[in-house]
Amino acid sequence: MTNQELNLAIAQLVYPDAWYQDGCMVNGVVVIQLPDYCNNWNDLMPLVIEYGISLSDNYQDGLFAATKWHYLGDATTFTSARDKDPQIALAECLLLVLQEKEKAE
Repeated sequence: MTNQELNLAIAQLVYPDAWYQDGCMVNGVVVIQLPDYCNNWNDLMPLVIEYGISLSDNYQDGLFAATKWHYLGDATTFTSARDKDPQIALAECLLLVLQEKEKAE
């Protein structure tokens, strides 16, 4: 998945009522540039914090792991994504978390 496709996929889940075309998002009558979750920490981090996603590095394979832990009574599960770029790992994990949330609703 390219960064542009990842940005669009996240934006469509965060702003489901918006209309998207040519890298722009129309929400009501306001036209704005599509958020760049893959390259702009200011676009990404509020959502990472809101959804409780953590980031760690793995010295053995050089990849960053972004993880959202789910605690269900005595059971613990997690959603995780890994990439050499920490911001991409976080964006990919955010997309997975948002997709899980959408399925649950």
